[in-house]
Amino acid sequence: MSKHANIFAEVEDFLKRFHDGETVVSPQAKKLTMMIPTGAVPGVTSTQKRMFADMLGWLIGAYQLHKDDLDQEKRLDYAYALLDYIERGRTFGLIKDLNLANKLKECQEQNARLKESAEKLERKILGLERENEELHEVLDQFGGRSVVA
Repeated sequence: MSKHANIFAEVEDFLKRFHDGETVVSPQAKKLTMMIPTGAVPGVTSTQKRMFADMLGWLIGAYQLHKDDLDQEKRLDYAYALLDYIERGRTFGLIKDLNLANKLKECQEQNARLKESAEKLERKILGLERENEELHEVLDQFGGRSVVA
């Protein structure tokens, strides 16, 4: 896979995970401002200070607007700018992967263990009920059950 294809693949993977709720932006992203140097982001013509969440939203929209552009260089500029911002967000702890696939696997494994435990307990209960009935039969043979007052 070429370097450019990797950039597009990483951005698309982020967007898919973001839209699926597997990657989230922390609430601090609404408060943190970052410097955006001139030329670092397409469409930003001078050094600016912007909220991280605002700029991330703008970059996602700009990338999606230009991702099917015939101008490969323009597409790459927007993809690279978004990927750069994604990596900055991860570095500052503003973008977090929830690892839902791993959590789902853990929950499925725990569910299987709990089902196995429940089945063992059910077998134990049945065994104890049978034993209880047998003991009552023995008791009945020796004169029946008496009520203790």
